[in-house]
Amino acid sequence: MDNSVWATVGWTCPGILDETRTLAAVDHLVTYFADRSGHTGPRFTGSLFTALGGGGDRPETAHAFTSEDLVAVSTLSVDIAAEHALQLLGVVDNPAGESATAISRGSAGVRSSRDVPIDPVEVSRLLAQLPTDVGLVDATDGDLTTTDRLWREIRRKGLGPTRVSKLLSRKRPRLCPVIDRDVRNHLGHGKSRTDFFASLRTVLRDEATGLPAQLHQIRDLAVEESRRATWPAQTPVGDGLVANPAAQERIGRLSDLRVFDIVVWMAEQEARRGRR
Repeated sequence: MDNSVWATVGWTCPGILDETRTLAAVDHLVTYFADRSGHTGPRFTGSLFTALGGGGDRPETAHAFTSEDLVAVSTLSVDIAAEHALQLLGVVDNPAGESATAISRGSAGVRSSRDVPIDPVEVSRLLAQLPTDVGLVDATDGDLTTTDRLWREIRRKGLGPTRVSKLLSRKRPRLCPVIDRDVRNHLGHGKSRTDFFASLRTVLRDEATGLPAQLHQIRDLAVEESRRATWPAQTPVGDGLVANPAAQERIGRLSDLRVFDIVVWMAEQEARRGRR
């Protein structure tokens, strides 16, 4: 893989995405979707993040947050505080709150939801402007501008970048990547930076890198590997893990961004264990 574009955006090229490590990346993806021995549940609950309830971008709920979306976000090891959750769901919206939010809209500061509640009407309006079938690689500058406005509409004290990115990724898995500490660390993306979406779009669009094709190959090979591993159901796929019968379908439906996130996140877990 050509590494020049990674340096251009100020990132370290993940070694796991090199063509010579494709099978290792496939193993990460298959392992992520495996069950604990005895099928007592998934080893990584995030394997259900996009699939839970049919997905956050399904037509009937694509433009509003639901209780299922909040549960889905919790599978990625974060919780949305009840105060924020109720506002996102539109349970506690009122004219005074909407007025306070409208006055503060566009402010660069991060407000408390007690002073400036999240406006679920504006959140839904912005979601309606973001297509569900457009990937980040094809996103326009206008799409990213709308995404940034949605980000600011949701961002509050106690509802930081990691949580906001996971909420947005649940609603638009093709367009919005998950941004958490482990992925940032693996890429060398500084915590104070605010250009993750644009940087990843630049990398995805670089023909020399060929990242979209690499992600497609990883997903396709993982689907095939999962198909071979699901019969019999107790086929081991790792230490204390067995194949999940639904893994093939779930992996096959992953967006490029989710494949990227899982593989890079798993690589960081492996690297961290090696540093101990």
